[in-house]
Amino acid sequence: MKVEQASKVSRPLRHRTLRLRFTRALSRVIGNFLFVQLLVKATIHGMENIPRGGPTILVFNHLTIIEPMMIACMIPFRTIVPIGKRELMSNPFFAIVCWGFGAILIRRGAVEMEPLKRSIEVLQAGDVMMMAPEGHRQTELRDPKEGMVLLASKTGAKIVPIGVSGTQNAGKCWKKLQRPEVTIEIGKPIRIKPGLSRKQYGESADEVMYQIARMIDPNLRGEYADLSQATMDTIEFT
Repeated sequence: MKVEQASKVSRPLRHRTLRLRFTRALSRVIGNFLFVQLLVKATIHGMENIPRGGPTILVFNHLTIIEPMMIACMIPFRTIVPIGKRELMSNPFFAIVCWGFGAILIRRGAVEMEPLKRSIEVLQAGDVMMMAPEGHRQTELRDPKEGMVLLASKTGAKIVPIGVSGTQNAGKCWKKLQRPEVTIEIGKPIRIKPGLSRKQYGESADEVMYQIARMIDPNLRGEYADLSQATMDTIEFT
């Protein structure tokens, strides 16, 4: 059974406090200026594919520190809560970013119920979770975790695949005082087909990864380079 939407959520929403509404909006404005306009030459395609409402999970290929900042800041019409690793809090800059966006922090490789409950709460409220399927930075697509499928299955959330190319060149360009050209492709929303069993979560995660692979530089596709192997047995476009 799908969990209920925002109108039926009775408990206080921790991701929508007055403080977080203010710091999230401020962080978005500053981040959009820095990471979408000033430091890179960003081209964004498919913004119309972002649902205007309802539980949504944004998933993207995570090459550098830049992608989550760009994605969290470039969508002003949705409340976005990122998932990040707890180790980010050891860096003062990222600690402030996580605080500003109200990020849900997890320990890499650990199974924790509280982050899961908080993520479901965000989706129950009809808002947006943002995560990297692999759980950390990768130079190529590989080894997705099943968290996005679990959340989508439990909440009925739509999954929006996002492919980012060009951020891998940022370091070289900045050393030359140049702005890297970054392309962000936003794919069509996907939903998990009804009746998916727990054993099928891995297959479903792979199918989502192929949707990301279609939108990025072929050199970044990794284990999902052969697009002829892509299937849609457990997912469908909405």
